[in-house]
Amino acid sequence: MISGAEAALSGLDKIELTVDLGLLTDSQVLDFPIELPENVTNESGIFVVHVTIEIPEMTTAIVTVPAENFVLLNVPENMDVAIRKEQLQIMVRGRENKLKEITAENITVYIDFSNTEAGSRYYNCSIEISGISDVGVVYDNDEPYRILALVSVRG
Repeated sequence: MISGAEAALSGLDKIELTVDLGLLTDSQVLDFPIELPENVTNESGIFVVHVTIEIPEMTTAIVTVPAENFVLLNVPENMDVAIRKEQLQIMVRGRENKLKEITAENITVYIDFSNTEAGSRYYNCSIEISGISDVGVVYDNDEPYRILALVSVRG
């Protein structure tokens, strides 16, 4: 229940809440403070919305992806790339029966060398899962997977 001038209440017929389900790994209750426009008064005394999110029995698994599944993109013609790791461990999430189907062959790691310079440094990776639906890559705090590579000038 809210009150205020007609102009302040005009068009205020709902409160939208946004939840990024891709960041949730288990069921939980999320609290959202009710934010009202200026000159609108909260008459109900309810200042927080409690939203229960039910995640269907999801679990995670670690898949070790070998270097054969790495795709090097945009390597300059006059440069060579040496990947310093023979594999990359990727965390995936999905229902247990789907995760049992995933193998390293389902995962491709793309590494983009656009605008690279000679030297050793970490490169962000893009991960693609193919052949299995309803599974996804889990990122730690939205940080990309990274791989160490040595880029050298040919010649």
